Amino acid sequence: MSDAQPPSPKDPDSSTQIRQEIEGNKNQTIGQVLGGIVVYVSGGQAIFYPASSQPETEVGKPKRSDIGPNPYKGLLAFQETDGDRFFGRDTQIRQLWEKFRSLHEVDSAVRLLPVYGPSGSGKSSLARAGLIPELARRPLPGRDRARVAVLVPGTHPLEKLATVLARVATNDPIPVAKSREFCEELAQVNAEGEYDGLRRIANVLPDIAISPLIIVVDQLEEIYTLCKDSTERTSFIGNLLCAAADRAQRVSAIVTLRSDFLGETQKHTVLNSLFAEQGFLVRSMNEAELREAISQPAEMAGHPLDAATIQLLFEQTEGREGALPLFQFALTRIWEGMGDGTPPAKTLKDIGGVGGALAGEAQRVYNSLSPSEKEIARRLFLGLVQLGEGARDTRRRVAVASLMARSDEPVQFRRVMERFTDPGVRLMTVSAEGSEETAEVTHEALFEHWQQLNDWLDGSRDDIRFQRRLDEAAKYWEAQKRPAGLLWRRPDIDLLHSYHKRFSQQMTDQQLDFFQATVRRETQQKVLQGMGVSGLIALAAGMTWFGVQASRAEQRALARQFAAQAEQLLNQPSVTQKEAGALLAAKSLEPLQRWKEESGDVNQALRSSLRIQLSLATLDHDAEVLAVAFSADGGRVATASSDNTARVWDADSGETLATLNHDAEVNAMAFSADGRRVTTASSDKTARVHWVWSYDLAQQLCRRLNRNLAASEWEKYIQSDLTDYSLTCPKLPVHLTVVDKAQKLAAAGDVEEATALFRRVLKLARDADQELDIDPSTDVLDQNPKAVALKFSAVSIVREAESLARDGNVNQAISRYQKALSLNPEIDLNPATEGAIEQDPEAVAKAIAAAAGN
Repeated sequence: MSDAQPPSPKDPDSSTQIRQEIEGNKNQTIGQVLGGIVVYVSGGQAIFYPASSQPETEVGKPKRSDIGPNPYKGLLAFQETDGDRFFGRDTQIRQLWEKFRSLHEVDSAVRLLPVYGPSGSGKSSLARAGLIPELARRPLPGRDRARVAVLVPGTHPLEKLATVLARVATNDPIPVAKSREFCEELAQVNAEGEYDGLRRIANVLPDIAISPLIIVVDQLEEIYTLCKDSTERTSFIGNLLCAAADRAQRVSAIVTLRSDFLGETQKHTVLNSLFAEQGFLVRSMNEAELREAISQPAEMAGHPLDAATIQLLFEQTEGREGALPLFQFALTRIWEGMGDGTPPAKTLKDIGGVGGALAGEAQRVYNSLSPSEKEIARRLFLGLVQLGEGARDTRRRVAVASLMARSDEPVQFRRVMERFTDPGVRLMTVSAEGSEETAEVTHEALFEHWQQLNDWLDGSRDDIRFQRRLDEAAKYWEAQKRPAGLLWRRPDIDLLHSYHKRFSQQMTDQQLDFFQATVRRETQQKVLQGMGVSGLIALAAGMTWFGVQASRAEQRALARQFAAQAEQLLNQPSVTQKEAGALLAAKSLEPLQRWKEESGDVNQALRSSLRIQLSLATLDHDAEVLAVAFSADGGRVATASSDNTARVWDADSGETLATLNHDAEVNAMAFSADGRRVTTASSDKTARVHWVWSYDLAQQLCRRLNRNLAASEWEKYIQSDLTDYSLTCPKLPVHLTVVDKAQKLAAAGDVEEATALFRRVLKLARDADQELDIDPSTDVLDQNPKAVALKFSAVSIVREAESLARDGNVNQAISRYQKALSLNPEIDLNPATEGAIEQDPEAVAKAIAAAAGN
């Protein structure tokens, strides 16, 4: 690379080129870039040269010979290669550059620059298309040969960091082995409790003294929204902070974050302090900046927009939150219209203005969905609208969990959400509020311009209002531990029945639980009313709770009346009447409690009621019951008996849900915290763990499928880890897809997880008196879980090594062959050859490389 200062990337006369330097494949052009520093992003080493005025065309769209490629980005964020069409941010770019420089002027500073702002504020574009090219044009003092590593965290941020570091270290676009090695290093904690892996790796990078490393983490919020492993999240942040604080100043970092995730940074004290002390809030663009962003790309492309169109665009986006993607998207449509000869003003009118362009995109995405997905999309958007009572509708932030109906398949529901939250669309925004995931409509312009949404709203407002009222009642009922007093009464029950009849498939778990509890309570009240008892109880309760004023004599008389009625009911043959009498006897105390008096009649009724056994359900065994336990939610009961069984019952109905057998009496049992498993202890010298997620469902599945569940079915419908896999048909074989899954886990390097799954299926087979071969590729009956897992892992590594050797990476291939031998000393390193087993890594690697011409 030349040490000369590169020309400005916005110079229309300069050329644009990016080259990838990889051993055996020098100077391969892979895309368009700009600047004068080295950047690693989703590929090999990229050298930034000055950019031309003509950015690359959109994928899949032909160039327009008369007007040229579209210079606007639409709903997509600007990237490092877009600096030549990134306008209106010069002041903020300069401020960012100066702030970043100041972090390098103090040895004790933590060189991490946080850039944050609301969704749609342009923070990612400012960092990637603004600051990075600016660092290329104006390198920091002494850092004219810096390297920039760009990553988006995703579900495994540590793995992403390891991969981009491996690309820096090896110039290999697919550094699988080195990435795994670096990932292990990044996960380690030193003696002082620091994650120093990034600092240690950076210190040994080639030319690190003259080419320091700048790590750009775009969309840092993904470590909270996508990464579910708190340990990996902590280690990722720890590595950034440790390396950025090193006085050697070989690593610095730039991170972008949506401002609604600032609260999450409080979990990491140092990171939170850095956001407070040296963070950069991306402000909204002023009029002059916005006009420049609208007009300059078209002007540089040789087809300037007229002043009237610019003014109209400005007026339609002024003061609107997240306006930048809106006008960029409208501008892409205007440019396309210009290519077809349509004047900008007409295009803007035809698409319905800035908001109309967005509505058209929403309709396009909706039209691409299947019928069942469209129904989910309809409920999603209706759930995210705050109805304007006498005013315009606005957006509403809602917990994602409250939007999913019980009938929804979680995978399909999530897929529909992702279609509207995709970065290329951004019609919906997902955020984190503590441990809760929330969603909202990104742009309120949809409410005004998307006719499909307005049609839904016009026909659903009353139902939406009722659904919101039901949702709030169900949430409050749940939060208060489900008291019966918070369940609905008439006339609300009638409305609830009607709503359930029409929309039961769209109701959430919480709403359905509330409905079912309300119906149960209503049924119980009807029974009491039929016996003529409920009126007396209601009268007593009303007099007690609402403070009806009456004399002591009247209260005593009322108590005696209740007691006499209770005695009468207690002497009836019906169990239901006896139970009602016992309840009424207890109620007869209430009129006397105010003056702390006693009554002989009341005491006699209470004594009589004590002889009555009140029971909701009778749970029968064939012998003595030795132990009883409730599930955490109170919905199920487990009993242990000397009839050699434990049984799981529905607590309300007394229906048997599962019978768990032993060879001797069962002495004890307990539910797991999640209620899915029951542990039993028996005199047969065993304790067993039983999967009772729904025993009756398992029996139904067995009857309908006549086989056990496949691995994908278990994960999709049971929504539990495969290591909990159970037989829905105990007398039939384990489904072979579960064995296949274990083999694939081993091949992917997850030996421990594969071993655990192999052990699980072997145990299930043995318990069912079945024989299972977990490696049917051999002629022998393989039943050693660890050995089989190591074998499949080794086979996968051999294939990887063979590919490396064919590409000429002999040393890396030798290393992988050696790894395979360490896992399985008997493996054949070159199975393509016939005859003796080959186990010389160097000879095999060189032979394969030579055969491939390398």
